[in-house]
Amino acid sequence: MKTILMISIRNLFRQKRRNLLLGSAIAFGMMVLVIANSFSHGISDTLLNRIIVFVAGHVEVAMAPKGGMGYSKIQDKGRITEIIRKNIEGIKEINEGVAAFSRVIGNGKSDNVAIVGITPNEEFFEWMKIKSGNPRDILNKNIENPIILAEDKAKYLNVKVKDTIRTRFTNINKQNETARLTVVAITKTENMFMSMAMYLELDRLKSILGYRNKESGSLQVILNKPKTAIVQAGKLYKALSPGLAVIYGEAAGLSPETVPVTYLSLKDTAAFYGLFTKNVKISDTDPAQLFK
Repeated sequence: MKTILMISIRNLFRQKRRNLLLGSAIAFGMMVLVIANSFSHGISDTLLNRIIVFVAGHVEVAMAPKGGMGYSKIQDKGRITEIIRKNIEGIKEINEGVAAFSRVIGNGKSDNVAIVGITPNEEFFEWMKIKSGNPRDILNKNIENPIILAEDKAKYLNVKVKDTIRTRFTNINKQNETARLTVVAITKTENMFMSMAMYLELDRLKSILGYRNKESGSLQVILNKPKTAIVQAGKLYKALSPGLAVIYGEAAGLSPETVPVTYLSLKDTAAFYGLFTKNVKISDTDPAQLFK
């Protein structure tokens, strides 16, 4: 072992220039790999913790009216929120995901944007890097639909603080709508993904889009431990599985008295017909008449 070590040291000093160049090349290669690895991890962290979480949260609950594509509409926000809190552990916050993709017109220029509804708090104001204007004016009820937009978008639309932007979009009822937006603040652009977004106070955006008081867009759940998102989403999926569809009411015949009844729905399938006739006895009519 000692002999091998001595030969290695002797060879290193015998070919100094070659060893120096080889060592430098290896060091440079390792430096490039470390920088590239750090860069890729930084992009992943930005995508996960900034963009994806901001857009959809770690777990998202969305419901499409009548199975159609377009806006998500949860009609009983309070009940769904209660189910989420009962079945998901480690919730940091639950946000409403309400946004509208629209065409906006500035001063001589137009572009496509996403108008995002927010409930601003101190964390939001600290996160914003404001170039001009006052972001707190987004809560000013005396200003017509105050918005915050990115520097790049403001430059392209040729608008500044206090200017008016006109927008056209489709509401949740698939009707074409227009609105006027007032620029109250312009932010510095952190990345290309966020430059397309304009921020409007959540309740105002919901009103413009046609949501009612107890209705909401998607509900976005942000967790304290993001790595548990898949497990928590599975638990919530089971909790939100629909049960038996029934309607409770009262029925009356020829007499003025009423009796409590439960209305059940029937599926017009051969499998359901067989199950129904096996378990329910009909005394005065043909069961097939119920499925016509």
